[in-house]
Amino acid sequence: MKALLLNCSPRQNGNSDRIVNRILQDFDIDSIALRDLEYANCNGCECCTNTHCCVHVDDASKLYQEIETRDIIIFVAPTYFYGFDGHTKTFIDRAQYMWTIAKERKKKIYLIAVGGQSFEENFLPMEKTLACFALTIGGKYIAGKFFRGIDRAGDIDSHLDEVATFVESIL
Repeated sequence: MKALLLNCSPRQNGNSDRIVNRILQDFDIDSIALRDLEYANCNGCECCTNTHCCVHVDDASKLYQEIETRDIIIFVAPTYFYGFDGHTKTFIDRAQYMWTIAKERKKKIYLIAVGGQSFEENFLPMEKTLACFALTIGGKYIAGKFFRGIDRAGDIDSHLDEVATFVESIL
């Protein structure tokens, strides 16, 4: 199974980067940081309905071509007001064109998320977003590993073995 790790944090050297670095240390997996990519918002033109491709040709287009070749997608993300940051949400919104591709895919989607809040529901909107994303690309959201009350860079360090165990169970 070919997996892809998507680092969704806009902040360098934060907890998400520490999680990604631990995963890359322990596993042979490709990783892409969304913050390094430039892409446009979905403009709702519905061109993809007729052409089965997005009118925007940019880094998101290239990344979706890469996603087509993967069986497992692991999102690593901080939570922003119970959801993904804007840049990540824009990337997710751009998946709309994949809905129009008549091809069965069986991708598995996972989430590793970290957030400063300790609310039980802190990551629920992110899970719902990824469940819809997974359906759009022909997959299924399988599970997440969540770290509450983790805010400052480095707070995640004592939990990195849990991250490795979770990823091992995926791969």
